[in-house]
Amino acid sequence: MKQPNVVFIISDDTKHKWLSSYQGKPECQPLPELRVPTPNIDRIASRGTRFDNAFCASATCQPSRYSYLTGRYAGSNPHPRFLSRYPRTRPASVEFNVYLNEDIPSQGFLFGQAGYRTGFAGKWHASTLGPEDRLPEIDPDEKPDAPGMDQKLRAHQQVLSENIKRTAGYDYAEGIVWCNNSPEPLKALDTHHIEWSIQKALDFLDTCSGDRPFVLHYASTCVHGPSALAAFEKDPRFTLGGKVDTVCDALPPRTGIVERLQTAGCKVNHQTASALWLDDQIGAILNKLEAMGVIDNTILVFCTDHGVEPGKTTCYERGINVPCFIAAPGMKKGHISRMMVQNIDMLPTLLDLCGITHKLALDGTSLAPILRGEERELHNDLFFEYGYFRAVRTPEFKYITLRYPEHVVDKMKRKDPDAAPNQTDRFQGNAQVALSYYKDFFAPEQLFDLRNDPYEDHNLADDPAYATTLRDMQTRLDRYLDAQPHPYPRQVPAFMRTQEYLDFVKTRVDAGTGMISWWHLSALKEVL
Repeated sequence: MKQPNVVFIISDDTKHKWLSSYQGKPECQPLPELRVPTPNIDRIASRGTRFDNAFCASATCQPSRYSYLTGRYAGSNPHPRFLSRYPRTRPASVEFNVYLNEDIPSQGFLFGQAGYRTGFAGKWHASTLGPEDRLPEIDPDEKPDAPGMDQKLRAHQQVLSENIKRTAGYDYAEGIVWCNNSPEPLKALDTHHIEWSIQKALDFLDTCSGDRPFVLHYASTCVHGPSALAAFEKDPRFTLGGKVDTVCDALPPRTGIVERLQTAGCKVNHQTASALWLDDQIGAILNKLEAMGVIDNTILVFCTDHGVEPGKTTCYERGINVPCFIAAPGMKKGHISRMMVQNIDMLPTLLDLCGITHKLALDGTSLAPILRGEERELHNDLFFEYGYFRAVRTPEFKYITLRYPEHVVDKMKRKDPDAAPNQTDRFQGNAQVALSYYKDFFAPEQLFDLRNDPYEDHNLADDPAYATTLRDMQTRLDRYLDAQPHPYPRQVPAFMRTQEYLDFVKTRVDAGTGMISWWHLSALKEVL
């Protein structure tokens, strides 16, 4: 049997509620005007499985993408930069700090070694620049049409391309957005470059002649900021790779998105515009596969890296529960699964479906049984980590722990203003939103009954009626912690049981969210 191709599409900061493809999911009953028609995501759903209980292990861009690409928990990252800050002898704060390199088996390397042609386009955010990656000097305040700028931007892209090829093993890497909200290389280009990135993805498919299977990894910058509505006012010819002569015509014009939303009865805002734009991108890729005559022998994946505020950067449901669709040749069509799955399962699933054998010790498992239509749990529970949060989830309960290591506790005792701004080692706007919303954010022990409290408003950890459940969940979490390469305190530090601790963290909560320029209270109605 001919090996299938793989098209892996990942979006950014995407919520189920914005996608009509998730209509009917019990937890997704939003204001109707926020649900965007997503006919192209529906095309994938009709060919395979919609996962209603898919989760990411770490709810922010970098560690989540690491898990998708490696099948491993981010806290096991062996990159020297991560280990230099968090040696194996101390607890690790998992955040925007895990990276790929040539010594870490990941999607590009593994499929390339199996004979696949591999390509990447879009947002990366999965490796770091090294001394060999010499970016050209570009003044971020310069204009995109400045003399010689095209040459500088092309050189900048070339460095990024070579980095991705070296650290992640892809044969092709073009149309790269290194990470979001960066002034580099030019402030004027801090916007979405959708037509450019999609064109590079389609260009890769043009290089796939059929003599060997291919993997395309396309990472959209939607629905993350900056504003999609502001992007519609930009000239798409000016890209991160220099000015292009023609704009990709495989997408409906960006200038028509607002009118299409209005016609569909949708509210017009950044989220809805981005969701519709995202669906257009998926449609362009699916149309290309159909034109090539290969779609029936192609595994199709659409997923997102994590949820949105107030759950982003936490272990709460709003951050870890993610949209996910997988369609594969010979598998059940139009299936809706309520089984728990996780982003660590993606790589072992794709390797399994493609018949690629390996001896890697992956944390995930193949989802092939569910794709065949079997509704049985492949996981008894799931493990999560972010900052100094660790958590375990069953279908019924969630148990979250917060354990600050000794050096952080010592800082809090000294009332060091830089100590423990949230659950990590540094200030993060996303975390500030979360701690302002979740009243038990700083509680060292948190237990939630997900069946009766899906929004995790009522902490049951100190309720005697749930003592047996708490012990069971602690045992489950201990099993995961025992397998992690970094130690993690099992006992609650005595200081975290004192009034002094409560007074200290109250100052964090009282700081509010006013200092976060991109967040406003009215956004809650659109993301919750």
